[in-house]
Amino acid sequence: MTVAIAQDLRHAGLVWSVIESELKESNISVNKDSLILYLGCGCNAMAKYLTDKYRVVGIDLEDLVDNWSKFPQRRFIRADALRLPFSSDKFDLVYTLGFFDPWRYDNQEHYYTYAKEIKRVLKPGGVFAPIEVKAIERDLPRGFTRKGICGIFVKD
Repeated sequence: MTVAIAQDLRHAGLVWSVIESELKESNISVNKDSLILYLGCGCNAMAKYLTDKYRVVGIDLEDLVDNWSKFPQRRFIRADALRLPFSSDKFDLVYTLGFFDPWRYDNQEHYYTYAKEIKRVLKPGGVFAPIEVKAIERDLPRGFTRKGICGIFVKD
């Protein structure tokens, strides 16, 4: 493993540790059996970090199948988050990292549709953990309760 990859994984671990801390303080359990949806996953260190610890489904508009195929234990789907190809109440946690920033100001309708789709696919009590929480908190649809300092949101 190169030094750059090791540093990226270490950074991903630090970012995720903040979310784990928020979950723990809110008495929310996420474990190796939890099903996590990573929206806008790309093929980055966080994707690798999460898929090494949890059951993760990565979704992105970009065709990353070749990159993800190197890791058979990881599941990637090329799809549009405006119409998530999953049944309702399926995931324990939905995670995004910078996913909403491009849509926040450009297209409010898309933004709200994304948020409704996230709510739809989360199980009751499921967690939405966006890293860009400061930009989106006031615009989430009803049915989410904010927990913790960083801002994880729990589906009511």
